[in-house]
Amino acid sequence: MSVEYTQNSLKAINEAKLYAKQREDAAAIAFVVLAENGQIATQYVDFKNEATGDARFNPNGSVYAIEGITSPDGRVLGKMGHSERKGAGLYKNVPGEFDMKLFESAVKYFK
Repeated sequence: MSVEYTQNSLKAINEAKLYAKQREDAAAIAFVVLAENGQIATQYVDFKNEATGDARFNPNGSVYAIEGITSPDGRVLGKMGHSERKGAGLYKNVPGEFDMKLFESAVKYFK
């Protein structure tokens, strides 16, 4: 089986590669900015407590293993994981402890 590329398909492939490279560069820049500003609140980590892209620990394939970020002033938290979805039997196909005690910890912090 041979594959022939037209001029348009080659152009589309090159544009896709450029787009992917630009996205990688943008992600790297965003990571540096977030890290420098202290806005990375949570990351997916392995058993060694190291940020990882390993799907066993980072099920979403999150770039730089980022799970949660804050606004620059720290008053807004955005998370990929759903801390509000805790309860018996909700994650039968995924092992682990899912109660991050996020909301309880926040209440204690602000009391």
